Amino acid sequence: MSTLHVALQDGFAGDEVAIRVDGREVWRKAGVKTDIRISRADAAEVEAPSGAAVEIEARGRTAAVRADPATPHLGVSLDREGRPQMRLSAEPFAYL
Repeated sequence: MSTLHVALQDGFAGDEVAIRVDGREVWRKAGVKTDIRISRADAAEVEAPSGAAVEIEARGRTAAVRADPATPHLGVSLDREGRPQMRLSAEPFAYL
């Protein structure tokens, strides 16, 4: 079991966000809003075994990636239509 560091970044405007691992909800928060000065809204750490499906839901839309211990950082932003866009990284995301 590995820890996945989820960084909620751009496009959030008071949204309710849920994170599921292999279909089981592991995190939910309402009122998630991006601080546009640093492109960061919130963060969560969730346990996810290698290969697990990690889903992010916001504004009734869902996106998913597979957990990989080599890339334990997941950045999530919402595009103009409110669809979650996900980016895995081996390194933590930097905020000013």
